[in-house]
Amino acid sequence: MKDLLQALENFLKIGTNILPNALGENTIWQISSLGQSGDNAKCLDKGIVNGVVATNASVYDSTAPKWNAQDSSLNFRVGAAHHKSNGEVFQGYYSLTVNHITASCYWGNNFSKAKASVSVLGQDGEQSVATSSISTSNGWVRFIASGFTFSSPTIKVKYEEVKETPAPAPTPTEAVAPTPSTKPTPKPTITAQKKITITCAKGKVVKKVTAIKPVCPKGYTKK
Repeated sequence: MKDLLQALENFLKIGTNILPNALGENTIWQISSLGQSGDNAKCLDKGIVNGVVATNASVYDSTAPKWNAQDSSLNFRVGAAHHKSNGEVFQGYYSLTVNHITASCYWGNNFSKAKASVSVLGQDGEQSVATSSISTSNGWVRFIASGFTFSSPTIKVKYEEVKETPAPAPTPTEAVAPTPSTKPTPKPTITAQKKITITCAKGKVVKKVTAIKPVCPKGYTKK
C-alpha cells in the first residue's frame, strides 16, 4: 500500500515520458487511510474522521490535502494519462468532504459565511476548465471538481471571506424653487348698474330724467 500511495512521486519523475494513452482503465475502487504531514497536522484530530477524499485519478498524493497558509487553501495533487485507452480525453473527478470541526479549524468559526471555490491547476500553473460545487449538510462540507483533464493537476479548495459592500449614503435632495405661475391675473369684474327713469313736473311742463341716480332739475318736482 505504501508503494501505491507513493505512485504520484514516481509519476512526476517520469514526466513527459508517460504514454499519452492509458493502457487500460482500473474498474476497482480502492479505499485507504491518508496520513498527515507537517503542512496539515494542526487540524487533523485523530479522534474523529476529518474528511473523505474521492477521485478517479490513477495516482494521487500520499497524504491528506495540504494546507497552504498563503491563500488559506487545501491542496491535493492527482495524476493520470491525458487520454483513456480508447483515445478519449480522461475527464477527472475529485471530491473532498470535510468534517465541520476540521473546516472550522482551517478557516475559522465564520467560514460558513464565506464563499467557497474549487480550482484545478496544471503543472504549468494554468487553471483547467472544471465544474465545481460546494454544499453543506449534517455537519459536513463537500467540495466537488469534475471535467478537468490530466496529467497531474493540483486541486485547490478554499473559502474566501465575503466583504460586505456598505450601502451608498442617500444623496441630499436639493430644494426646488417653486415655478412662477404663468397664468394672467384675473381682472376685477365690473357689474353694470341699472339706470332709473323718473318724471319731473313744473306747472304744466313735464320732463323725464333717466340716470343711475336721477334727480329732477331745479324748480321741478318729482311726480
